[in-house]
Amino acid sequence: MVTTDEKLVIYNAIDKSINVNKISKHAVSIIRTLQSKNFSAYIVGGAVRDLILKLEPKDFDIVTDAKPCEIKALFPKSRVIGRRFLLVHVKKGGAFYEVSTFRSGVSKNYIFQSHPLKKNNRKKYSTGDSEFGTIHEDAFRRDLTINALYYDPVKEQVYDFTGGVKGLLDKKVMIIGPPEVRFTEDPVRIIRVIRITAKLNFQIPSDIERHIFNKFDLLKDVSKSRLFDESLKMFLHGQGLASYELLRRFNGLKYFVYLSKKNRINKNSNQLFEVMLKSTDLRVKQKKSVSPHFLFAVLLWPSLLIQVSKLEKERSVVRKLMSISSKTVLTKQASIISIPKRYLFKIIDIWNLQIPLVERRAKDHQFIINHPCFRAAYDLILLRETIGEKLNDAGRWWTEYQKGNKCDQTKLLHEKAYNEKNYKLNTHFYE
Repeated sequence: MVTTDEKLVIYNAIDKSINVNKISKHAVSIIRTLQSKNFSAYIVGGAVRDLILKLEPKDFDIVTDAKPCEIKALFPKSRVIGRRFLLVHVKKGGAFYEVSTFRSGVSKNYIFQSHPLKKNNRKKYSTGDSEFGTIHEDAFRRDLTINALYYDPVKEQVYDFTGGVKGLLDKKVMIIGPPEVRFTEDPVRIIRVIRITAKLNFQIPSDIERHIFNKFDLLKDVSKSRLFDESLKMFLHGQGLASYELLRRFNGLKYFVYLSKKNRINKNSNQLFEVMLKSTDLRVKQKKSVSPHFLFAVLLWPSLLIQVSKLEKERSVVRKLMSISSKTVLTKQASIISIPKRYLFKIIDIWNLQIPLVERRAKDHQFIINHPCFRAAYDLILLRETIGEKLNDAGRWWTEYQKGNKCDQTKLLHEKAYNEKNYKLNTHFYE
C-alpha cells in the first residue's frame, strides 16, 4: 500500500530514456501556453507511464493548477464538460486534448458514510473528489502509482510522488491508499487493475489480489452501461486474451457475461473464447476493425446452445428454438451489463445465420452472402470449426464460395448439404 508519506522524486527525461519525438507537439503547445501565464502544467497518467516503458502513448492528458474558466479563457477553441468535476477539451491540430485542474480529497481523510439508496444499505467510502487541490493531493487521489506520474515537457522532468517509477521497474501494479477502501470507493478500479496488468504484462501483489477476490462482488452495484464500456476496454483494445485469463483467475467473467451451468466454463467454451480473443488482439495490432456485437455473439454462444438444449424436448423446429433461446439469453445478459440495442440486433443476426450457413441451401446463398452480418457470422463458423465442432465443412465451403468465380460457385452449390429436416445443433458441445 502506498501512503501520503511518500516523498517527491524528480527524474530527468534523459535518465528515463523518454523519446520526446513520441510526445504530441500539440500537447506541448498547450502546456507552454499555460506555463507562459504562470500556471503549472504537466502531461499526466498513462502517457507518462508509456513513454517511460517506451510504448506508444494513446493520448495525452494534461493537468494544471489553472481553473476551468481560466483554461477556457486561454484557448478559444475549447469547451468545458463534466458534471461531478469540470474538465476542458482543448482543440489543437484537429484533435481534442483533455485538460483538468488538480483535484484533492483522497490524500487527506477518508469519510466513511452509508448510502441509504444503495442495495442492502452498503457502506461506501467518499472522498472530496470535486474539490480543487495541489499537485501532491492530485497524485494521491489517483488509483495506481504507475498512473500518478507527471511530466513537464518544457523542463523535461518526471515528477513522482507515489513511487510510480519503482512500480514500473518492478513491473508491479500498486494501489495508492488502502486497496479495500479504494475498491469499495469505486469497484471499477478492480477492472482497471486487471486491464493494465494485462496490457503491461505486470504482476499484481498478493495483498492486492486478496482484496480483488474479496471486493469483486461490488461490481454488481456498478452501472450496467459503465460495465459495458469497461468490457470493451478490456477485450477490444489489444489485451483481450490476457484480460480474460486474469478474469478467470478471479472468477470474474460472470460479472460481464451470462454463463449457464452455475457460471462454469467448460473446456470447449474456454477454447472458443481464447481463440476469438487471440484473433481479436491480432486484429487490433494490425489496426483492423473489431466489433462489440461479434465479441458478445461469441461470448454468449455457449450459453445460447445450452439454453436450446433445455428446450429440445419440445421437438420444435431448430430455428424456433434458437429464437426463443436468444431472447432468454439476452434477457439474462441484460441483468448483468447493458448492451446497446444496435448491437443486440446484430448479435441475433449472427446467431440466426449459423444454421443457414451450415445447411447451405442453394436458394439461400445469395441472401446470406449479402447480409450485413455475413462476415461476422462466417467468422463464428470458422471459430467453431477451429475448436472441433462438426459443421458439415461449412467454413471451407463458404471460403471457397467467396473466392471462386461463377463456375466454381455453381459447382459448390451442387455439393450435398444438410436440409432443414435433418440438421441439428450440437447443443451438448459446451456443456
